[in-house]
Amino acid sequence: MSILALDIATKTGWAHTDGSSGVWNFSKRKTSALKVHSLYESLSELVEWLPFSHIVAESVHYGFLTATALLNQYRGAVMAWCVNKEVEFIENSKLYTATAIKKWSTGKGHASKDEMIERANKLKLASAAPLRGSRIITDDNEADAICLLHYHQSLAAV
Repeated sequence: MSILALDIATKTGWAHTDGSSGVWNFSKRKTSALKVHSLYESLSELVEWLPFSHIVAESVHYGFLTATALLNQYRGAVMAWCVNKEVEFIENSKLYTATAIKKWSTGKGHASKDEMIERANKLKLASAAPLRGSRIITDDNEADAICLLHYHQSLAAV
């Protein structure tokens, strides 16, 4: 099973079960609609060269109303893309919270960005597919996606 993990935001981190990972930055898009559309298109481009059958995404947290609305729009675009492409969207809003992912990754539910980056680099080095991902991770969004992917895989193994 090939899985794409997403840390959905204006800078969306992604990680694939083959060891590939990266970040899509939508901040230069002028409107929310263009940002959401760019995420949709990025998924379409990625699946062409890096196929996946499932997507798992971090749950949307509630904070500032405007940010939460945009995160929900991104999430809706991912869900619509999954339906359109017949890719399974793995959904469990209680399991895939930022706090749960951080706690699994570092032992602390409120881990810092640097702690998550450090953990992601360790996970990538220990991965069964290190050839594609031998570079050092420096972006916290990418780190979160890597940790989410490994967290999901640990839950699926139980």
